[in-house]
Amino acid sequence: MAAADTEAAPAPEPQGVAARTVVTMLVQLSAVLDDAMEQGLVPRNVARMVKRPDVEETEMEVWTKEESRTFRRHVREHRLYALFLLSLCGLRRSEIMGLRWTRVEGNTLYVRRGRVAIGKDTEEGDPKSTRSHRALPLPPDVAALARLKLTQKAESLAVGVVVDRRSAGRCA
Repeated sequence: MAAADTEAAPAPEPQGVAARTVVTMLVQLSAVLDDAMEQGLVPRNVARMVKRPDVEETEMEVWTKEESRTFRRHVREHRLYALFLLSLCGLRRSEIMGLRWTRVEGNTLYVRRGRVAIGKDTEEGDPKSTRSHRALPLPPDVAALARLKLTQKAESLAVGVVVDRRSAGRCA
């Protein structure tokens, strides 16, 4: 074996964290230290003295109509096609996971809950922000949601899962 074949690839340069992440961490740390000051645990909030990095404002990039059509065609036969459609409507992953069938009324979807995985457990609660509570028109392919509901029931029966009251009615 040649020496060049046995040499390890060079380690990637450390990237650090984004300026936005640093600012977010400093805001959280400042809040904790403000609380500690109020309790008399620390004399001052040193996190407030740290110069925050400039955060570059970037415009959100969205798909064109054609890119969206291409994606929908590509995933049309996927068992979770309806959930992909909801993501194209602007729902966050946690909002889709927190949906319940009772929140679909006619051609309107009411976003009221969020659900996230934490390790092997899941936690359900209010969406990310108060503005996240909203009513949205369903995508044109509403039949995809009906197919998803039937698929969920069939899959549950196939694996012998007894749906408990808490998860009954969950869309995702």
